[in-house]
Amino acid sequence: MPSANPTTALWRIVLGFALTMLTPAALLVLLIVLARAFAPGRGVDVASLGNGATPLAVLFMLGTIVASLPVLALAMRILHRLPLRWLFSPGPQRWRWFFAAIALVLAAQLAIIALSGGHGARQNIALPLWLVWLVPALAGNPPPTS
Repeated sequence: MPSANPTTALWRIVLGFALTMLTPAALLVLLIVLARAFAPGRGVDVASLGNGATPLAVLFMLGTIVASLPVLALAMRILHRLPLRWLFSPGPQRWRWFFAAIALVLAAQLAIIALSGGHGARQNIALPLWLVWLVPALAGNPPPTS
């Protein structure tokens, strides 16, 4: 059955999802290669950049996440002929697509966990400390440090 909107073809959705998910991974690999090439011996531990253990590693990881937003905007514009704001506008159709996307991401994460056998999962921060930072993080203001 053809879609009511010709820009919602399955191949467009799959390609946009793949581009949006693979771009941060490719950027991560590129940054690791550049760090190894241009910063050997300068205190940059390339092996720890992907675990978020240091402030530099957290910035590194956040940078790879931020890199997916322009790719998402381009995928929306080129593949679906829609502006990025379409994803954030109200409407029942958008809620349906939002929950479909959440289900897709959840399924992908569960598949990754299942395929990894649970190895490598570890708690980075104690739950009470995480809860202390949760409310200010959601409010946009970190708690004062003494």
